[in-house]
This record gives sequence, C-alpha cells and structure tokens, in this order.
Amino acid sequence: CRLHSQYYKAVSFIVDDPESLRKAAEIFDSISSYKDSAQKAEECRQRAEEIIAEKKRIEEERRIAAEKKKKKTVRISIITAISAVVCTAIALVTVFVIIPAIKYNNAMTDVENKNFDEAIAIFTELGDFSDSTEKIKEAKYRKAEFLSSEQKYYKALTVFSQLGDFSDAKEQYDKLLLRLKNILSRLCRKLSLL
Repeated sequence: CRLHSQYYKAVSFIVDDPESLRKAAEIFDSISSYKDSAQKAEECRQRAEEIIAEKKRIEEERRIAAEKKKKKTVRISIITAISAVVCTAIALVTVFVIIPAIKYNNAMTDVENKNFDEAIAIFTELGDFSDSTEKIKEAKYRKAEFLSSEQKYYKALTVFSQLGDFSDAKEQYDKLLLRLKNILSRLCRKLSLL
C-alpha cells in the first residue's frame, strides 16, 4: 500500500517542469522494485533533460534573434545616417553649385541675346559665385556698346561712366563724348544756316 501511494505521488509530479520531474524520479528510484518505477524514473530524468535542453535551445534562438535584430537596427541606423548625409550633400550641391551654375549660364545667354539688364540682375544675385562680379562689369560694358550702336548716346555715356577702370571704358566714354560734341556742333551749324 505504501509503495502504491508513493508510486501515485511520483506520478502526480510528472509535469513539464524539470524540478517536478527530478522529484518524481527520486520517488520512483526509492520504489524502483515496484511496477515500472525504475523505467519511470529514467523517463522522468530524460524528460527533465529534454525540457532543459529545449529551454536552452529557445534561449539561444532568442539570443541569436536579438543579436540579429540589434545588427539589423545598427545597419538600418548606418544606412539612414548615410542617406541623410548623401541627401544633405545633394541639397547643398544643388543649392550652392547646380542652381547658381544654371543661373550663371542663363545670364550668359541673356548677355548674348542683348538682355543686359536681366543678365546684370542675375549676376548681381549670384554675388561671389564664379566670376559673377566681373561678368556684371562685362555685361554693363556690352550694354553701353549696344546703346551706343543704337545711337542712345546719353544712356551709353551713363553706363560707361559707371564702369570706372574696367577694360577701356574710360576711353570709350571719352570717344563717345567727343562724338556727341561733334554731332552737336554739326547740328548747331546746320541750325545756324537755316
């Protein structure tokens, strides 16, 4: 009867918990001669080891998964940081190089198309980009030459006078002034003959 009650007590400890299974194995060992107690003791020890091994495997899988997740997070962070740097670089190059270069080329085209005021405005807006300050003077000089060729002498004189020492602006100013004096003197002579 005692063996019977010990046997069923041991059976009640057979659950999926290593400690309970070890306790059951101990009880079965104490009554190893009763029924299949020896076999049950071995089964309990084996099952306890399987559960421990399974828990270790699961813990290892979780650790590996956590490590992989951490590596993935680091990779994503690095990729995000690199992307941010690249986007910033692209934005900076666009704002400080590409757009000004396009505007500069448009201003050069405006000079060629005799849209001098537009070109001067663009070169002024560009400030220190490339040789924009020099191109302002060049555009004004070409504007003055164009005005002179269109016989808009007063406007041409005004523009030449703004150029100071640029190229031969002073000589052009003096030539144009002399030309105007000659034109006025001829006009005065014609008027006096009337």
